[in-house]
Amino acid sequence: NKPLKSIFQTSRYKLKVKEFMKNLHAEFDEMLDEQNWLDNETKATIKEKNAAITYNIVQLDRAMNNTFLKNFYKNFTVKKDNFIKNVLAVKEETFFKNMRLLREPYEFDLGIKPQQFFGYYYPQENEIGWSPTTIEPPLFENNIPAAINCGGIGFVLAHELIHAFGNQGLFYNKSGYEGIWWDNQTIGIYKQRQQCLIDQYSNFFYMQANKSLNGTISINENLSDVSGIKLAFRMYEKYYKTNASQQFRLPGIDYSNDQLFFINFAQIWCGVVAASNAEYYATTIHSPSEFRVYGSVQNSEYFAKVFNCSLGSKMNPVDKCQPW
Repeated sequence: NKPLKSIFQTSRYKLKVKEFMKNLHAEFDEMLDEQNWLDNETKATIKEKNAAITYNIVQLDRAMNNTFLKNFYKNFTVKKDNFIKNVLAVKEETFFKNMRLLREPYEFDLGIKPQQFFGYYYPQENEIGWSPTTIEPPLFENNIPAAINCGGIGFVLAHELIHAFGNQGLFYNKSGYEGIWWDNQTIGIYKQRQQCLIDQYSNFFYMQANKSLNGTISINENLSDVSGIKLAFRMYEKYYKTNASQQFRLPGIDYSNDQLFFINFAQIWCGVVAASNAEYYATTIHSPSEFRVYGSVQNSEYFAKVFNCSLGSKMNPVDKCQPW
């Protein structure tokens, strides 16, 4: 019943999550104005695209619509005592459903189900989307300090927002049309600013796979992690930290709310990787979870300040990588 709970919880709290998105957009524009490597024309183009981004909570309206659900499953009958027949029936109905779609008007669909844990930026639609299962702990919980939610769902949304202006997103305009919207010199500078991240992540040694990571393969996701945590914390500081209603402390916890922001960010990446999968995670577009945490906070001046990390220490290196 966990996916079902997520769907109902998302329906109740979607306005709060969209408030996070609104504030992230505003803070991104502020962060953009500080980038002296971008000319004013490029900044204006980026701001137009930022303002045009749309949101989609995947399949939420359909999942809450009894008429749609009854019609969707009308040709499918579950047998309580025959698992194999149920599997075959699902495959058969899926096939015929896809065939029926050939005679229906086109409807954009990424094929994501509401019970999947998923977030995305889709450049052809200039759309950020997330599944209902993201609106639950540890990413989101009602009636807790905003810092925790900002380090959870706030970071996830900021990560996707940065994708809109990453190495793929920058080649799509506000309407989703592909093209060269930045001049070549600006793109070249942007690539140079990313080289620091490529070098840093390539120097991370993943013990489970007994090899170093490939920072070139994972640059797009690392870029969104590092700049996303910066954007999410700035959003928290500006819109929630000074809000008296959000300043209550969790009982029995000695950490400040600022520290809980980063603790919850780290917590969302907790997990165990089987030894047989270690090689895959060392070479895929997403860095292994532990390095998504290390790389993000080592490049964060806010993390170093909040935890009083000595300059030059492991978690507060002198040279930080921050493309944005």
